[in-house]
Amino acid sequence: MPWYEYRCDANGRTVEAMHPMSATLTTWGDVCEASGEDPGDTPRGAPVEKLFSASLSIAKGSPSGPDPARGGGSCGAGCGCHPG
Repeated sequence: MPWYEYRCDANGRTVEAMHPMSATLTTWGDVCEASGEDPGDTPRGAPVEKLFSASLSIAKGSPSGPDPARGGGSCGAGCGCHPG
């Protein structure tokens, strides 16, 4: 399932959320629900902007997913954004 990064101008926060590609998150409330974040004082209807997405692929039989010691992040280090 892909990870998405959303920014809310109302509070200046950027949050990562994992959800199906078919889902459309357009408000701070949507993002908080998908990410488990507390909305705080920001109105749940505040608009958000999708900044980035990456799919996470975990190899069959892998107990923990990407290896952070090898630069593996949410993108699995396959994108070239993680140095050596």
